[in-house]
Order: sequence, then structure tokens, then C-alpha cells
Amino acid sequence: MGIHRWVRNISVILLFAFLAAFLASCGAETPEKADSTDSFLVKKANTVQISQVWARQTLVPGQPSGVYLTIENATNKDVRLLQVSVNGAERAEMHDSVHTDGIVRMVQLDDLVVAAGGIEQFQPGGKHIMVFGLPQLLKPGMQVLVTLTFENASPMDVQAIVSENMNAPDNRGHHGH
Repeated sequence: MGIHRWVRNISVILLFAFLAAFLASCGAETPEKADSTDSFLVKKANTVQISQVWARQTLVPGQPSGVYLTIENATNKDVRLLQVSVNGAERAEMHDSVHTDGIVRMVQLDDLVVAAGGIEQFQPGGKHIMVFGLPQLLKPGMQVLVTLTFENASPMDVQAIVSENMNAPDNRGHHGH
């Protein structure tokens, strides 16, 4: 009879230990899950490449500026750019220049999907980031912090180098904003 009591006591202890371990793990991510999620975000951010980032100089206080860049999505999934911001500016918006019947008009973009394996270029006369309410003139050689917020990823910060129109990278043959 002593052995049955001992087995029952051990069984109860093991049951409580199992329940405690199970309940403790319910509220927290396991290290494997946290690492795989973090790695996915880091990998996604690292395989979405931002290049040729520049901002147009401003000549008059209060004048809007444009930011231009190239986004290359080397992932196997579409990525969605949800928001842009420029440090110190009142607001920044994604725009596209739409050509219809010889007339060019700007339309604001709510978001932008960059297809898997695709490239989107923000350039004069096309897609661009309009920057409003700058606290100071942007002069050639200055740097401006631009933050790109993608769906399901950490925001990406890039530095835009302020340039005159003629000195901007890959700006040959394009007309200004």
C-alpha cells in the first residue's frame, strides 16, 4: 500500500510540474519563435534595398521639396510601402505624376506595392515623395533623414543627399517636379 501512495504522490507532483511549465509557456514566445520572426523581419528589411536617394534643393523658404529613390524588392513576396516621413518636415506624401492627353497632374498614393523581384523608381516626372513644411532651406550637400514604413516590417531609415537638379543621380533627361 505504501508504494501506491508513493506513485500517486509522484504522479501528482509530475502533473503539477507539467501544468506549471505549460502555463508559463502559454504567455511567452518561445525563443525559437521569437528568433524566426525577428530573422524574417531582418531578412525582409535587408533584402528590400533602397538606393539612389536624393532630395531636391529648395530656393525659397516654405517651398516643397521632392525626394527620389529606388526600391528594389529582392524577396519572393510583394512588399507594401505604407508611409513615408522626412525628419523635421510637417508632412511627406507619396505622389505619382499621371500623364493624360498631354496634361500632367499629380495624384497622391495611399501606398505602393513593390512586386516580388521588382523595382520601383521615384524620379522627377514620375513617382516621388513630396515634402511639405521644411523648417529650413535644403542646400546641396545637406543630408535629410527619410523613413520608409513597410507593411509587416520595421521602418527603414535612409539618408537623402540634397542636390541641385543637374547633379542628382540618374537624373539625365528628366524634367523637374
